[in-house]
Amino acid sequence: MDISLIGGISAIALIVATIEVLKLTMDFDNKMGTVLALALGIALAVGYNYTYQVYNAFDSVIVGVSLGLSASGLYSGSKSVKEYIKS
Repeated sequence: MDISLIGGISAIALIVATIEVLKLTMDFDNKMGTVLALALGIALAVGYNYTYQVYNAFDSVIVGVSLGLSASGLYSGSKSVKEYIKS
């Protein structure tokens, strides 16, 4: 079993939980949750790569983007960002 698969699933849950805590504790716009999820995903993947040297820099950013999009929901996340930009 690939340990990065298990870590990726855990990272998605961590990102979702962090976004929900920020929504509850701060005056946080729901539409910016996707952008924050992307930033957290990239930060987690780059931090993991910095610690364990598993990927090169480009691959860790791609993994981070996929984690962030998975956590925010690809369709609903892009829809809410589009609405935020229009307003």
